[in-house]
Amino acid sequence: MIAVGAYSAAGAHDTTTPEQELVSEIGKADLKAGITFEQANAIAQFYFQHYVSGCGGADPAVDRGSRWEVTPRLGIAGIPSKTPIVIEKYTGTISRKNGPTLSLAAILAPKEVLPQPIHKVAVTWPKHLPSDGHSVTIQIEFVVSLSGATSDFRLMHSSGRFECDRAVRGAVEGWRYAPRKEPITLVESIETCTY
Repeated sequence: MIAVGAYSAAGAHDTTTPEQELVSEIGKADLKAGITFEQANAIAQFYFQHYVSGCGGADPAVDRGSRWEVTPRLGIAGIPSKTPIVIEKYTGTISRKNGPTLSLAAILAPKEVLPQPIHKVAVTWPKHLPSDGHSVTIQIEFVVSLSGATSDFRLMHSSGRFECDRAVRGAVEGWRYAPRKEPITLVESIETCTY
């Protein structure tokens, strides 16, 4: 994780990518031994969140010998999909019919240095919150576009306080990065907003 500075003294900030968040969650993957049940579930949740449209979730992984199969549940009703997410235990290939095919090895490989904002709007916290409360971490995912603007915001971990979550999103909406050759998705973790 890369620490991002120049914020209020009230809290720490860390920037990662969704892939780095997945790597942190699954730990070291040994493809010779095979992807474990816990790792398969984390990988399937990652795939579902980023490549299966709509709301819903994913069932626990089912062992099919050399692969894990995970049934996505789609919509508010959680209707089981007929096309499972398939995770090959020994190659790390992750796929779904009519969806992208991912390589766990590519996800685990070191990536480019994460971009830093060239213009960063500070988070303005609500004034009515007590300063002697407990701190929480708000996690927001967003895309840095070709122009360097931020978009496609998704709250990954709420503070439990709407006004704190809104303050983080409002600040991140104002951040600007240097123009890019291709978009990148980032996850910003901000620890503060005490109450």
